[in-house]
Amino acid sequence: MLQDGYHKSFSELFALIKQQEEERQRQGEESLMWSMVMLKDQHEKLDMLKQHLCKAEEAERKGDFGEVYRSRYELARYFQSGGDKWLADHFFTTCLQTSAQVKGDNGKTQAQGYLNVGLALEEQGDVLSAAEHFEAYYKLSVDHREWIQADNLTFHTDACINLWRIYSSIAASIEEEDPQESLDYLIKALKLATESQDKELQGIASYRLGHAYEQNGDGETALLHLNEYLKICTAESDSEGIGKACDAIAKAYAKQGKVEESITYLKKFVEVAEKSGEEVALSKACRYSEATEYFSKSYNLSRSLGDKEAISTNRVQFGIAMAHKMMKGLDSHTVMGTRPALERLIEWKNARVDEFEKPFPEPIPEWELRKRRAKTQRANAPTTTVSSD
Repeated sequence: MLQDGYHKSFSELFALIKQQEEERQRQGEESLMWSMVMLKDQHEKLDMLKQHLCKAEEAERKGDFGEVYRSRYELARYFQSGGDKWLADHFFTTCLQTSAQVKGDNGKTQAQGYLNVGLALEEQGDVLSAAEHFEAYYKLSVDHREWIQADNLTFHTDACINLWRIYSSIAASIEEEDPQESLDYLIKALKLATESQDKELQGIASYRLGHAYEQNGDGETALLHLNEYLKICTAESDSEGIGKACDAIAKAYAKQGKVEESITYLKKFVEVAEKSGEEVALSKACRYSEATEYFSKSYNLSRSLGDKEAISTNRVQFGIAMAHKMMKGLDSHTVMGTRPALERLIEWKNARVDEFEKPFPEPIPEWELRKRRAKTQRANAPTTTVSSD
């Protein structure tokens, strides 16, 4: 490379080899990286790097930045397909840097650059930086609805979908520490889902936002979004979504003290579950926790309506689902065979209360046991009386 005059390409290749070696030393001999074959010893990858880096450098000398971008993009995809994320991320980043110099495409190449780096950052868990790159992608694509990807999806729609996903992810990550900011991100997520014209995403976004409003104590606004979710699911004939929406709406009404409205939607929920066979299907699929929830609602609703036949049927189904749900815990405690596990099994036989998922109390340290035994021995030791003689 040096002999042919590709000094920049050689420097970049050398820097990548050095970067990997420094990371290997940092992680130490006990790390997985220590046993990996390093880049400097992988001749096929070195040849690929040499070929495309030199091609990119030559194109840069000619001012053909479109070719520079394509050469670096080829390297990024090559290493991405081989699982070399650190190399793929490096070349996606340099693609973005190059894309600003590509002329004559109204920023289309730069939009692709922002998308690829955004996806790489999201995969790393850096959702805030990923959001910034997706926002830049959106700004470039919003005025160019004619830009089409290979799968016939427009850049604009794709940008909306990526922003919906990343905003939803950020909202979930900060829900406990900052409920209001989490709500703000969910509002933005719904806006982007609506703009994407994807009804499924719009429904999911409406449900999440409705649930968040309910958690924040705004039941009226929650019902607006939950009813929108129900409307979308009904239009799409999504029986599972309809049931989920009815369940959430019933809970929202119950919190407001509107018992009749709550029972109305709870009844719809059970009807949908029965029509779709969801209750029995969940039991057959061994999803006993969810099946128990369905049968519990059916049983309680039957009692509130005074339907004796339904009460009898749902009581049996609820009992079967509960028994299957407890079976896993019962088996694991039996196999465990420890004293705490056996004591819990005895308690279960007496009370039939499912506490198998509760953590065991911390074992008492040996020194504490010795201390207690010594104290007990002193307390039980016979006292000697001294004769006055």
